[in-house]
Amino acid sequence: MLSNLLKYIYFLSLVAICVSCVHKQERVFILETEYPEDMMCEITNSGNYSAEFSVVINDLDLSTNYKIVNFIKNMPKQYPEEPLEFKAARFVYDYSWRDENITKNKCIYNPKILVNSVGGGLCGVRSAIFTNILRMLNYTARSVCLEGHVVTEVFINDKWQVIDVDNGVYYNNSEGNIASIADLAQNPSLFEDINNYNSFNNLEINVMKSFLLNNKEMYSTIADNRQFYSSFKSSDNQNSVIYTLPSNSCFSFPYSNSELGAFYTLARLEIPAYWTGEIRMPFILERVEGKCECKVGGELLKIEDRLSFFNNLDLFDKDIEITKNDKGIVIYYFINPLVFKLHKTNKICVGGIGIDGLDAQIVKKRNVDVYFHPKFKDLSLQFLLEELKKVSEECQLDIYSNTDENLMNLEKVVYNYSIDYRENNSLEILNVFFYNHHIYLSETEKKSFAEFLLLSI
Repeated sequence: MLSNLLKYIYFLSLVAICVSCVHKQERVFILETEYPEDMMCEITNSGNYSAEFSVVINDLDLSTNYKIVNFIKNMPKQYPEEPLEFKAARFVYDYSWRDENITKNKCIYNPKILVNSVGGGLCGVRSAIFTNILRMLNYTARSVCLEGHVVTEVFINDKWQVIDVDNGVYYNNSEGNIASIADLAQNPSLFEDINNYNSFNNLEINVMKSFLLNNKEMYSTIADNRQFYSSFKSSDNQNSVIYTLPSNSCFSFPYSNSELGAFYTLARLEIPAYWTGEIRMPFILERVEGKCECKVGGELLKIEDRLSFFNNLDLFDKDIEITKNDKGIVIYYFINPLVFKLHKTNKICVGGIGIDGLDAQIVKKRNVDVYFHPKFKDLSLQFLLEELKKVSEECQLDIYSNTDENLMNLEKVVYNYSIDYRENNSLEILNVFFYNHHIYLSETEKKSFAEFLLLSI
Protein backbone atom coordinates (compact mmCIF):
# COMPACT_ATOMS: atom_id res chain seq x y z
CA MET A 1 0.00 0.00 0.00
CA LEU A 2 2.91 2.29 0.84
CA SER A 3 4.32 1.49 -2.57
CA ASN A 4 1.09 2.58 -4.28
CA LEU A 5 0.99 5.76 -2.21
CA LEU A 6 4.56 6.64 -3.23
CA LYS A 7 3.65 6.03 -6.88
CA TYR A 8 0.63 8.31 -6.50
CA ILE A 9 2.73 11.05 -4.91
CA TYR A 10 5.33 10.65 -7.68
CA PHE A 11 2.60 10.95 -10.30
CA LEU A 12 1.21 14.13 -8.72
CA SER A 13 4.73 15.59 -8.62
CA LEU A 14 5.17 14.95 -12.32
CA VAL A 15 1.82 16.61 -13.05
CA ALA A 16 2.81 19.62 -10.94
CA ILE A 17 6.12 19.92 -12.78
CA CYS A 18 4.41 19.70 -16.16
CA VAL A 19 1.82 22.29 -15.19
CA SER A 20 4.51 24.64 -13.92
CA CYS A 21 6.42 24.29 -17.17
CA VAL A 22 3.49 25.46 -19.27
CA HIS A 23 2.10 27.98 -16.80
CA LYS A 24 2.02 31.45 -18.26
CA GLN A 25 4.42 33.79 -16.52
CA GLU A 26 4.90 37.54 -16.66
CA ARG A 27 7.99 39.67 -16.33
CA VAL A 28 8.31 43.45 -16.40
CA PHE A 29 11.44 45.37 -17.39
CA ILE A 30 11.78 49.11 -16.75
CA LEU A 31 14.34 50.46 -19.22
CA GLU A 32 15.53 54.03 -19.48
CA THR A 33 17.40 55.98 -22.12
CA GLU A 34 18.13 59.65 -22.75
CA TYR A 35 17.93 59.28 -26.53
CA PRO A 36 15.07 56.91 -27.43
CA GLU A 37 15.17 57.76 -31.15
CA ASP A 38 18.74 56.39 -31.29
CA MET A 39 18.03 53.19 -29.40
CA MET A 40 16.26 49.87 -29.74
CA CYS A 41 14.99 47.25 -27.30
CA GLU A 42 16.81 43.94 -27.37
CA ILE A 43 15.25 40.81 -25.84
CA THR A 44 17.55 37.79 -25.47
CA ASN A 45 16.89 34.21 -24.39
CA SER A 46 19.69 32.60 -22.37
CA GLY A 47 17.48 29.67 -21.36
CA ASN A 48 17.78 26.13 -22.67
CA TYR A 49 14.40 26.10 -24.41
CA SER A 50 12.40 28.29 -26.75
CA ALA A 51 10.18 30.93 -25.19
CA GLU A 52 6.74 31.86 -26.50
CA PHE A 53 5.46 35.18 -25.29
CA SER A 54 3.63 38.44 -25.93
CA VAL A 55 5.18 41.89 -25.56
CA VAL A 56 3.39 45.03 -24.38
CA ILE A 57 5.31 48.30 -24.52
CA ASN A 58 4.37 51.17 -22.22
CA ASP A 59 0.94 49.61 -21.53
CA LEU A 60 -0.15 50.02 -25.17
CA ASP A 61 -1.73 46.63 -25.89
CA LEU A 62 -3.36 46.49 -29.34
CA SER A 63 -2.58 42.82 -29.91
CA THR A 64 -6.16 41.74 -30.73
CA ASN A 65 -9.10 43.36 -32.47
CA TYR A 66 -11.04 43.11 -29.21
CA LYS A 67 -8.35 45.15 -27.43
CA ILE A 68 -8.26 47.67 -30.29
CA VAL A 69 -12.02 48.20 -29.97
CA ASN A 70 -11.76 48.61 -26.19
CA PHE A 71 -8.85 51.03 -26.57
CA ILE A 72 -10.96 53.21 -28.90
CA LYS A 73 -13.92 53.15 -26.52
CA ASN A 74 -11.66 54.32 -23.67
CA MET A 75 -9.90 57.07 -25.62
CA PRO A 76 -10.42 60.50 -24.03
CA LYS A 77 -12.85 62.67 -25.95
CA GLN A 78 -11.45 65.72 -27.72
CA TYR A 79 -14.66 67.54 -26.85
CA PRO A 80 -17.67 66.50 -24.71
CA GLU A 81 -19.96 65.60 -27.62
CA GLU A 82 -17.36 63.70 -29.69
CA PRO A 83 -19.08 60.58 -31.07
CA LEU A 84 -17.47 57.15 -31.00
CA GLU A 85 -17.05 57.02 -34.79
CA PHE A 86 -14.82 60.11 -34.64
CA LYS A 87 -12.71 58.51 -31.91
CA ALA A 88 -12.32 55.51 -34.21
CA ALA A 89 -11.28 57.80 -37.06
CA ARG A 90 -8.71 59.50 -34.84
CA PHE A 91 -7.33 56.11 -33.84
CA VAL A 92 -6.81 55.03 -37.46
CA TYR A 93 -5.27 58.38 -38.31
CA ASP A 94 -2.95 58.35 -35.28
CA TYR A 95 -1.78 54.73 -35.53
CA SER A 96 -1.34 54.41 -39.29
CA TRP A 97 0.11 56.54 -42.04
CA ARG A 98 -0.09 56.98 -45.80
CA ASP A 99 2.52 55.03 -47.73
CA GLU A 100 2.78 52.75 -50.74
CA ASN A 101 0.99 49.42 -50.24
CA ILE A 102 3.42 46.56 -49.71
CA THR A 103 0.93 43.93 -50.84
CA LYS A 104 -2.43 43.33 -52.47
CA ASN A 105 -3.14 40.63 -49.92
CA LYS A 106 -6.28 41.54 -47.97
CA CYS A 107 -4.59 40.46 -44.75
CA ILE A 108 -3.73 44.12 -44.20
CA TYR A 109 -7.44 44.95 -43.97
CA ASN A 110 -7.36 43.18 -40.60
CA PRO A 111 -6.96 45.96 -37.99
CA LYS A 112 -4.76 43.75 -35.80
CA ILE A 113 -2.30 43.12 -38.65
CA LEU A 114 -2.25 46.69 -39.95
CA VAL A 115 -2.00 48.37 -36.56
CA ASN A 116 0.67 46.07 -35.12
CA SER A 117 2.69 45.07 -38.16
CA VAL A 118 2.50 46.99 -41.43
CA GLY A 119 1.32 50.35 -40.12
CA GLY A 120 1.01 52.09 -43.48
CA GLY A 121 -0.85 51.94 -46.74
CA LEU A 122 -2.74 53.94 -49.30
CA CYS A 123 -6.21 55.37 -48.81
CA GLY A 124 -7.91 52.05 -49.60
CA VAL A 125 -6.08 50.27 -46.79
CA ARG A 126 -6.75 53.00 -44.23
CA SER A 127 -10.41 53.23 -45.23
CA ALA A 128 -10.76 49.44 -45.02
CA ILE A 129 -9.27 49.43 -41.53
CA PHE A 130 -11.59 52.22 -40.45
CA THR A 131 -14.63 50.50 -41.97
CA ASN A 132 -13.81 47.19 -40.28
CA ILE A 133 -13.27 48.87 -36.90
CA LEU A 134 -16.63 50.64 -37.25
CA ARG A 135 -18.29 47.30 -37.96
CA MET A 136 -16.63 45.84 -34.86
CA LEU A 137 -18.16 48.77 -32.97
CA ASN A 138 -21.57 47.64 -34.35
CA TYR A 139 -21.93 50.42 -36.93
CA THR A 140 -23.16 49.90 -40.48
CA ALA A 141 -20.23 51.09 -42.60
CA ARG A 142 -18.77 50.69 -46.07
CA SER A 143 -15.69 51.73 -48.01
CA VAL A 144 -16.40 53.49 -51.31
CA CYS A 145 -13.97 53.97 -54.17
CA LEU A 146 -14.26 57.39 -55.80
CA GLU A 147 -12.17 58.55 -58.72
CA GLY A 148 -8.70 57.62 -57.48
CA HIS A 149 -9.54 57.78 -53.77
CA VAL A 150 -11.26 55.61 -51.14
CA VAL A 151 -13.33 56.92 -48.24
CA THR A 152 -15.64 55.44 -45.60
CA GLU A 153 -19.35 56.03 -45.17
CA VAL A 154 -21.04 55.22 -41.87
CA PHE A 155 -24.84 54.97 -41.49
CA ILE A 156 -25.98 57.12 -38.54
CA ASN A 157 -29.44 58.53 -37.77
CA ASP A 158 -30.88 56.98 -40.93
CA LYS A 159 -28.33 58.74 -43.13
CA TRP A 160 -24.91 58.00 -44.63
CA GLN A 161 -22.05 60.20 -43.48
CA VAL A 162 -18.70 60.26 -45.26
CA ILE A 163 -15.43 60.40 -43.33
CA ASP A 164 -12.14 60.64 -45.21
CA VAL A 165 -9.84 59.03 -42.66
CA ASP A 166 -6.84 59.19 -45.02
CA ASN A 167 -6.92 62.99 -45.17
CA GLY A 168 -8.43 63.40 -41.72
CA VAL A 169 -11.47 65.38 -42.83
CA TYR A 170 -15.24 65.25 -43.06
CA TYR A 171 -17.62 67.74 -44.67
CA ASN A 172 -20.79 69.70 -44.06
CA ASN A 173 -23.71 69.63 -46.45
CA SER A 174 -25.91 72.63 -47.27
CA GLU A 175 -27.92 72.07 -44.07
CA GLY A 176 -24.81 72.16 -41.90
CA ASN A 177 -24.94 68.41 -41.15
CA ILE A 178 -22.25 65.86 -41.93
CA ALA A 179 -22.43 65.21 -45.66
CA SER A 180 -22.73 61.94 -47.54
CA ILE A 181 -21.02 61.15 -50.82
CA ALA A 182 -24.31 61.83 -52.60
CA ASP A 183 -24.64 65.23 -50.88
CA LEU A 184 -21.21 66.30 -52.11
CA ALA A 185 -21.73 64.92 -55.60
CA GLN A 186 -25.00 66.82 -55.98
CA ASN A 187 -23.55 70.08 -54.68
CA PRO A 188 -19.82 70.32 -55.52
CA SER A 189 -19.87 74.02 -54.69
CA LEU A 190 -19.68 72.95 -51.03
CA PHE A 191 -15.94 72.49 -51.55
CA GLU A 192 -15.53 76.17 -52.36
CA ASP A 193 -16.22 77.16 -48.73
CA ILE A 194 -13.48 76.19 -46.31
CA ASN A 195 -16.02 76.36 -43.48
CA ASN A 196 -17.56 73.14 -44.80
CA TYR A 197 -14.32 71.31 -43.96
CA ASN A 198 -13.95 69.75 -40.53
CA SER A 199 -11.00 67.88 -39.09
CA PHE A 200 -10.52 65.32 -36.32
CA ASN A 201 -6.72 65.67 -36.34
CA ASN A 202 -6.21 69.43 -35.94
CA LEU A 203 -5.25 70.03 -39.55
CA GLU A 204 -4.33 73.60 -40.30
CA ILE A 205 -6.63 75.48 -42.66
CA ASN A 206 -3.87 76.02 -45.19
CA VAL A 207 -3.35 72.27 -45.41
CA MET A 208 -7.06 71.72 -46.00
CA LYS A 209 -7.03 74.19 -48.88
CA SER A 210 -4.68 71.95 -50.81
CA PHE A 211 -7.48 69.34 -50.98
CA LEU A 212 -10.19 71.66 -52.24
CA LEU A 213 -9.88 71.36 -56.00
CA ASN A 214 -8.96 67.67 -55.97
CA ASN A 215 -11.89 66.77 -53.73
CA LYS A 216 -14.32 68.74 -55.83
CA GLU A 217 -13.32 66.76 -58.89
CA MET A 218 -13.48 63.42 -57.07
CA TYR A 219 -16.90 63.96 -55.54
CA SER A 220 -18.54 65.71 -58.49
CA THR A 221 -19.59 62.44 -60.08
CA ILE A 222 -20.94 59.16 -58.74
CA ALA A 223 -20.97 57.37 -62.09
CA ASP A 224 -17.65 55.63 -61.46
CA ASN A 225 -18.12 55.00 -57.75
CA ARG A 226 -18.03 51.44 -56.51
CA GLN A 227 -17.88 49.64 -53.22
CA PHE A 228 -14.36 48.87 -52.03
CA TYR A 229 -14.39 45.40 -50.50
CA SER A 230 -12.67 45.47 -47.15
CA SER A 231 -13.20 41.88 -46.03
CA PHE A 232 -10.37 39.81 -44.56
CA LYS A 233 -9.88 36.37 -43.07
CA SER A 234 -11.33 36.73 -39.60
CA SER A 235 -10.56 33.35 -38.02
CA ASP A 236 -7.76 34.79 -35.91
CA ASN A 237 -9.49 37.99 -34.83
CA GLN A 238 -8.96 37.56 -31.12
CA ASN A 239 -5.69 35.61 -31.08
CA SER A 240 -2.94 37.58 -29.38
CA VAL A 241 0.35 38.36 -31.06
CA ILE A 242 2.80 35.67 -29.87
CA TYR A 243 6.56 35.62 -30.49
CA THR A 244 8.91 32.65 -30.54
CA LEU A 245 12.46 33.21 -29.29
CA PRO A 246 14.71 30.12 -29.49
CA SER A 247 17.48 29.49 -27.00
CA ASN A 248 20.46 31.86 -27.43
CA SER A 249 18.49 34.01 -29.86
CA CYS A 250 17.92 37.76 -29.91
CA PHE A 251 14.82 39.79 -30.84
CA SER A 252 15.27 43.55 -31.36
CA PHE A 253 12.94 46.42 -32.29
CA PRO A 254 12.61 48.90 -33.84
CA TYR A 255 15.67 47.66 -35.71
CA SER A 256 15.69 49.81 -38.80
CA ASN A 257 13.63 51.13 -41.67
CA SER A 258 12.63 48.74 -44.40
CA GLU A 259 13.88 49.15 -47.95
CA LEU A 260 10.24 49.56 -48.98
CA GLY A 261 9.72 53.11 -47.81
CA ALA A 262 10.53 55.82 -45.35
CA PHE A 263 8.28 54.75 -42.49
CA TYR A 264 8.00 50.98 -42.86
CA THR A 265 9.98 49.64 -39.91
CA LEU A 266 11.36 46.23 -39.03
CA ALA A 267 11.99 43.95 -36.09
CA ARG A 268 14.96 41.58 -36.22
CA LEU A 269 15.07 37.97 -35.00
CA GLU A 270 18.60 36.53 -34.93
CA ILE A 271 18.83 32.74 -34.56
CA PRO A 272 22.15 30.95 -33.90
CA ALA A 273 23.68 28.28 -36.11
CA TYR A 274 22.38 24.71 -35.94
CA TRP A 275 19.09 25.60 -34.26
CA THR A 276 16.14 23.94 -35.99
CA GLY A 277 12.48 24.01 -35.14
CA GLU A 278 9.33 26.01 -35.68
CA ILE A 279 9.06 29.78 -35.37
CA ARG A 280 5.69 31.44 -34.88
CA MET A 281 5.42 34.43 -37.18
CA PRO A 282 3.25 37.05 -35.50
CA PHE A 283 3.71 39.64 -38.24
CA ILE A 284 4.23 39.99 -41.96
CA LEU A 285 7.64 38.83 -43.10
CA GLU A 286 9.93 41.18 -44.97
CA ARG A 287 12.95 38.96 -45.59
CA VAL A 288 15.10 36.08 -44.35
CA GLU A 289 18.89 36.24 -44.50
CA GLY A 290 21.33 33.35 -44.18
CA LYS A 291 21.90 29.92 -45.64
CA CYS A 292 19.20 27.55 -44.55
CA GLU A 293 16.31 25.34 -45.53
CA CYS A 294 12.85 25.97 -44.15
CA LYS A 295 9.22 25.17 -44.74
CA VAL A 296 6.67 27.97 -44.98
CA GLY A 297 3.05 26.94 -45.43
CA GLY A 298 4.21 23.45 -46.41
CA GLU A 299 6.48 24.82 -49.14
CA LEU A 300 10.16 23.89 -48.87
CA LEU A 301 12.43 26.89 -49.43
CA LYS A 302 16.19 26.83 -49.86
CA ILE A 303 17.73 30.17 -48.96
CA GLU A 304 21.32 30.68 -50.09
CA ASP A 305 21.82 34.27 -48.99
CA ARG A 306 18.61 36.27 -48.80
CA LEU A 307 14.94 35.83 -49.65
CA SER A 308 12.58 38.79 -49.75
CA PHE A 309 9.07 37.79 -48.75
CA PHE A 310 7.25 40.99 -49.68
CA ASN A 311 6.91 39.62 -53.21
CA ASN A 312 4.94 36.64 -51.89
CA LEU A 313 2.99 37.86 -48.90
CA ASP A 314 0.44 35.05 -49.22
CA LEU A 315 2.88 33.30 -46.90
CA PHE A 316 2.59 35.97 -44.25
CA ASP A 317 0.43 34.10 -41.74
CA LYS A 318 2.31 30.80 -41.89
CA ASP A 319 4.77 29.61 -39.27
CA ILE A 320 8.33 28.91 -40.36
CA GLU A 321 9.81 25.48 -39.76
CA ILE A 322 13.60 25.66 -40.00
CA THR A 323 14.92 22.27 -41.09
CA LYS A 324 18.57 23.11 -41.84
CA ASN A 325 20.65 25.93 -40.39
CA ASP A 326 24.44 25.66 -40.62
CA LYS A 327 25.53 29.29 -40.10
CA GLY A 328 22.67 31.10 -38.38
CA ILE A 329 19.83 33.07 -39.88
CA VAL A 330 18.16 36.44 -39.40
CA ILE A 331 14.42 36.97 -39.90
CA TYR A 332 12.97 40.45 -40.44
CA TYR A 333 9.31 41.34 -40.23
CA PHE A 334 7.27 44.53 -40.27
CA ILE A 335 6.34 46.30 -37.06
CA ASN A 336 4.42 49.53 -36.65
CA PRO A 337 6.83 52.14 -35.19
CA LEU A 338 3.87 54.08 -33.82
CA VAL A 339 3.07 51.11 -31.55
CA PHE A 340 6.62 49.90 -30.90
CA LYS A 341 7.98 53.33 -30.10
CA LEU A 342 10.51 53.81 -27.32
CA HIS A 343 10.36 56.63 -24.78
CA LYS A 344 12.83 57.86 -22.20
CA THR A 345 11.31 55.49 -19.65
CA ASN A 346 9.95 52.22 -21.01
CA LYS A 347 7.86 49.53 -19.42
CA ILE A 348 8.40 46.27 -21.32
CA CYS A 349 5.91 43.63 -20.15
CA VAL A 350 6.63 40.08 -21.34
CA GLY A 351 4.09 37.32 -20.72
CA GLY A 352 4.15 33.72 -21.85
CA ILE A 353 5.76 30.32 -21.47
CA GLY A 354 9.43 29.59 -20.82
CA ILE A 355 10.40 33.21 -20.21
CA ASP A 356 12.67 32.64 -17.18
CA GLY A 357 15.74 33.01 -19.38
CA LEU A 358 14.60 36.23 -21.06
CA ASP A 359 16.38 39.50 -20.50
CA ALA A 360 15.66 42.94 -22.01
CA GLN A 361 17.87 45.94 -22.43
CA ILE A 362 18.09 49.18 -24.38
CA VAL A 363 20.99 49.25 -26.85
CA LYS A 364 22.14 51.64 -29.52
CA LYS A 365 20.83 50.97 -32.99
CA ARG A 366 23.36 49.33 -35.23
CA ASN A 367 24.89 51.25 -38.10
CA VAL A 368 22.87 50.37 -41.16
CA ASP A 369 22.59 51.86 -44.59
CA VAL A 370 18.96 52.76 -45.24
CA TYR A 371 18.15 52.69 -48.92
CA PHE A 372 15.09 52.80 -51.11
CA HIS A 373 13.88 49.84 -53.09
CA PRO A 374 14.14 50.84 -56.80
CA LYS A 375 10.36 50.82 -57.22
CA PHE A 376 9.95 53.29 -54.40
CA LYS A 377 12.79 55.51 -55.57
CA ASP A 378 10.73 56.25 -58.66
CA LEU A 379 7.68 57.04 -56.58
CA SER A 380 9.71 59.22 -54.21
CA LEU A 381 11.23 61.19 -57.08
CA GLN A 382 7.82 61.81 -58.62
CA PHE A 383 6.35 62.82 -55.28
CA LEU A 384 9.25 65.14 -54.50
CA LEU A 385 8.82 66.97 -57.80
CA GLU A 386 5.13 67.46 -57.10
CA GLU A 387 5.80 68.70 -53.57
CA LEU A 388 8.48 71.14 -54.67
CA LYS A 389 6.09 72.64 -57.16
CA LYS A 390 3.28 72.84 -54.59
CA VAL A 391 5.52 74.46 -51.99
CA SER A 392 6.68 76.99 -54.57
CA GLU A 393 3.11 77.99 -55.31
CA GLU A 394 1.76 77.93 -51.74
CA CYS A 395 4.70 79.82 -50.23
CA GLN A 396 5.06 82.08 -53.26
CA LEU A 397 8.72 81.09 -53.49
CA ASP A 398 10.77 80.95 -56.62
CA ILE A 399 12.42 77.67 -55.64
CA TYR A 400 11.17 75.25 -58.28
CA SER A 401 12.69 74.72 -61.67
CA ASN A 402 11.98 71.86 -64.02
CA THR A 403 14.96 72.42 -66.28
CA ASP A 404 16.62 69.27 -67.55
CA GLU A 405 19.76 70.01 -65.55
CA ASN A 406 17.89 70.40 -62.26
CA LEU A 407 15.82 67.28 -62.87
CA MET A 408 18.97 65.25 -63.56
CA ASN A 409 20.56 66.55 -60.38
CA LEU A 410 17.41 65.79 -58.40
CA GLU A 411 17.47 62.21 -59.66
CA LYS A 412 21.03 61.89 -58.38
CA VAL A 413 19.94 63.06 -54.92
CA VAL A 414 17.12 60.50 -54.73
CA TYR A 415 18.78 57.54 -56.40
CA ASN A 416 22.19 57.86 -54.78
CA TYR A 417 20.91 58.68 -51.31
CA SER A 418 22.49 56.03 -49.08
CA ILE A 419 23.91 57.30 -45.80
CA ASP A 420 24.68 56.04 -42.35
CA TYR A 421 21.41 56.42 -40.45
CA ARG A 422 23.30 56.63 -37.17
CA GLU A 423 25.55 59.53 -38.16
CA ASN A 424 23.32 61.83 -40.19
CA ASN A 425 19.69 62.91 -39.98
CA SER A 426 19.52 64.13 -43.58
CA LEU A 427 17.66 61.03 -44.67
CA GLU A 428 15.00 61.69 -42.06
CA ILE A 429 14.59 65.23 -43.36
CA LEU A 430 14.34 63.99 -46.92
CA ASN A 431 11.71 61.41 -45.97
CA VAL A 432 9.67 63.87 -43.93
CA PHE A 433 9.56 66.14 -46.93
CA PHE A 434 8.54 63.29 -49.25
CA TYR A 435 5.60 62.49 -47.03
CA ASN A 436 4.56 65.88 -45.71
CA HIS A 437 0.97 65.18 -46.69
CA HIS A 438 0.64 63.25 -43.44
CA ILE A 439 3.28 64.88 -41.25
CA TYR A 440 1.75 68.30 -41.14
CA LEU A 441 4.41 70.98 -41.39
CA SER A 442 4.12 74.72 -41.00
CA GLU A 443 4.81 76.89 -44.01
CA THR A 444 8.15 77.90 -42.46
CA GLU A 445 9.13 74.24 -42.06
CA LYS A 446 8.08 73.45 -45.61
CA LYS A 447 10.21 76.31 -46.88
CA SER A 448 13.26 75.22 -44.88
CA PHE A 449 12.97 71.62 -46.07
CA ALA A 450 12.53 72.74 -49.65
CA GLU A 451 15.60 74.95 -49.42
CA PHE A 452 17.58 72.12 -47.85
CA LEU A 453 16.69 69.78 -50.69
CA LEU A 454 17.48 72.37 -53.33
CA LEU A 455 20.86 73.03 -51.73
CA SER A 456 21.51 69.29 -51.90
CA ILE A 457 20.97 69.24 -55.65
